[in-house]
Amino acid sequence: MTVIEEEQARMKKVAQMLEEKQEQLRKGVEDLMGSPGTGSKSLNASPFALHRVEDRLDDVDDPEFQDAMSHVSDDMFYDAKEERTVVTGDELDNRPFRKCLPVLRNPKQKINIWRIIKDSIGQELSKIAVPVYFNEPLSFLQRFTEDFTYSSLILTACAQPDSCLRLAYIACWLVSQYSFTANRLMKPFNPVLGETFELESQGMRIISEQVSHHPPVSALYCDHAKFSSWGNTEVKSNFKGTFLLVSPTGLIHLHLKEWNDHFTWNKPQTSVHNLILGKVYIDHHGDIVIANETTQDTCNLHMKKMGWFEKNPHSVEATIYDPRGIVRYSISGKWDQSLSIKDERTGETVGGWALDSYPEGYENNYFFTNYTLQLNLPPETYVETIAPTDSRYRPDQRALENGDVRQATAEKIRVEEKQRKARKDRADQHEEYAPKWFSLRNGEWVYHGGYWESKAKGRFDDSPDIF
Repeated sequence: MTVIEEEQARMKKVAQMLEEKQEQLRKGVEDLMGSPGTGSKSLNASPFALHRVEDRLDDVDDPEFQDAMSHVSDDMFYDAKEERTVVTGDELDNRPFRKCLPVLRNPKQKINIWRIIKDSIGQELSKIAVPVYFNEPLSFLQRFTEDFTYSSLILTACAQPDSCLRLAYIACWLVSQYSFTANRLMKPFNPVLGETFELESQGMRIISEQVSHHPPVSALYCDHAKFSSWGNTEVKSNFKGTFLLVSPTGLIHLHLKEWNDHFTWNKPQTSVHNLILGKVYIDHHGDIVIANETTQDTCNLHMKKMGWFEKNPHSVEATIYDPRGIVRYSISGKWDQSLSIKDERTGETVGGWALDSYPEGYENNYFFTNYTLQLNLPPETYVETIAPTDSRYRPDQRALENGDVRQATAEKIRVEEKQRKARKDRADQHEEYAPKWFSLRNGEWVYHGGYWESKAKGRFDDSPDIF
């Protein structure tokens, strides 16, 4: 409504300018026709007056509402058959690829967030009905997969004979998972129970599934020729009046196959500030311990919390210890820019990580990276069969990506009602929900296999109807 009111005010100002211009033209015509009492100067008077009106018109801001496709150039999309994305080494993966979303979003669009949060203070985020225009066109399962954007750091770790240096690179990879979030202020879609997401990229095969609805728990398994990773995350979010606190729980695992290293850690907290006044910003903070269960090396990672007058925001510090407690390496830098690894024995910088450049026009693409832009490609662009429970099939998410907020809202309501009915039917029949691809073992959700075999056969006949 604020945007519409501002637009109406601008259009009214433009209309007034046009009326003045019309009046000047009328007077100019009268002078040209030889109105009584005019001299030769009258013929030159009206053009100057018109120029002044045109100058005033130039000062009027252009309307903010534009055709979303007006920002899209013909070369923003690649033909999936012609372009290929790089995976490992010189291998090529003939996956479809795009340079932008089908409909772009104005990053300066104003939304009155107070209307939503004034009745939500103190509540758990998953229980709050958030309007669809607060979402980005991605599911949380897809954002979970974004952790592997810089999976090349894991491969670099695999190439290090020094176990402490391997741990240092794994710490850099953990921090890199937050690098693309600085401007990502929109909320991902909450996955529906039974929703899945698969990804084959950079030599990895990733499968994730929403295994629980209350509490919301997402499980993931990633397999690569040189490593595997798995874990489950329960995101607990609370409004604190002026900021949102997000506390993910759940242990994350990484196994380097050649060295038999087994790393474990928990994720840091995230705060979203200035929800009421000021510029909204995101801060990741907390102390994380990354342990190599095989070698007993440890890394104490500290993501510094921003203060009121912080001069060095987003700073990260880490120390890597060998099993005897001796400091071997240290890490310093910022989670949204770069990190450097220092050998404490020699004082030399021996490696690190730096942020990749963003794609052209990424501000109008929900601030997505090139990696993220590929996550929600339409299922029909893939040659292989994708499970009908995949996030790419979500009708509300697809409608939002295509710029149809009204359709997205209607579909979101329909999908949520369908989920409630399925839960009621199970309760009436005294049935317990069982995830399709993950099982609960010792308090953790573990992938029990079968997804890729079903995909190879093109058979997902027994998948639940969730969308």
